[in-house]
Amino acid sequence: MPAIAYSYIRFSHEEQRLGRSEERQLEAAERYARENGMTLDYSLKPDRAISAFRGKHRKKGNLGAFVKKIHSGLKSRQR
Repeated sequence: MPAIAYSYIRFSHEEQRLGRSEERQLEAAERYARENGMTLDYSLKPDRAISAFRGKHRKKGNLGAFVKKIHSGLKSRQR
């Protein structure tokens, strides 16, 4: 069974939603997983317009929820 890679997508400002920020980050994650023989798990939802400057993404964002799941031993679903 191949290792699982998790893609975490985040951008700080709402204006970035209008560009390719999210698509570009996802493409990079897919390329990384493919090149390393990994299965990409898409269950980690993006943190859109959440700054990482003061760690808000770890406290209120989806990254924080993901880390809590890891610590509790829950598994994410694969796509």
